[in-house]
Amino acid sequence: MEGRAGWQKGISGATRPLSSNYEPTRADAPEIELGEDFWRHARVAVPPGKTSVHLRVDADVLAWFKAQGRGHLTRMNAVLRAYMEAHKGERR
Repeated sequence: MEGRAGWQKGISGATRPLSSNYEPTRADAPEIELGEDFWRHARVAVPPGKTSVHLRVDADVLAWFKAQGRGHLTRMNAVLRAYMEAHKGERR
């Protein structure tokens, strides 16, 4: 099963790279050492869960997001999140 471009989805739903020469780190990324103190205080951050919704949007809005390429729903979510963050604390 193929998921994201260049990735393969396994039976468990986990994804793995299709290519054996996949490098998850950029070649120009700096090497840094993380000491014991870092790992002692490290915490796992879980992003908020997603909820599936049926949403009606204007045809031209959807067409514009789709024209930007793959990931149009993710970008639409990012726009909605940015709006929400900008207006947190406001009362309606």
